[in-house]
Amino acid sequence: MTFAFYYKELCGLDKPEINQTARLTAGFCWDWSTRLDSNGEFVKDVQIGDFAIPWESHEKIVKLPQGYVPWKKWAYRPEDLKQCGCIYTAQGFEFDYVGVIIGPDMKYDPVLGKVVTDKTANKDPQLTRNSSTQDFDAYCRNIYRVLMSRGMKGCYVYICDDALREHFEEQLAHMRRLLREEYAEANVPNLPSEQA
Repeated sequence: MTFAFYYKELCGLDKPEINQTARLTAGFCWDWSTRLDSNGEFVKDVQIGDFAIPWESHEKIVKLPQGYVPWKKWAYRPEDLKQCGCIYTAQGFEFDYVGVIIGPDMKYDPVLGKVVTDKTANKDPQLTRNSSTQDFDAYCRNIYRVLMSRGMKGCYVYICDDALREHFEEQLAHMRRLLREEYAEANVPNLPSEQA
């Protein structure tokens, strides 16, 4: 699935007319521009393939483009799927649906057979300056745990690292098989929605 398809699916879930919210979030793996571009628009820092979207507005940008709000109001605006939120603006909020981009700071190492984190792929200046690699691993995992827990009805996950995406899909398939077996033993006719 391309990221553009994933984004379109998420946008279809944001329905302010029925008070249904959806937001896009990501790990801090892309620069966060502190200025507008030469056209007075937000720089589309978060880039995945041919798709790009700006972060929520940086506090250093005082004069915002038309239709945008300061970063601290990002979670409240019904149309704010046109920007990507980070851990600092998403934590403490809940949405009906959340999209989470697991950036290149989390990968699957097939040689080690485990999920690893990469401090060099993270762009959070406070985090990369002030923590050991071991601290970073725990912090990075916690960031994604928090982001994935923001959706009350559902969470859509896009994984940048191909090996991690494949590993994640294998783990989900394994869990589905186990659930099917448990449901069959309990004579329950169908599994709940299998949308991953």
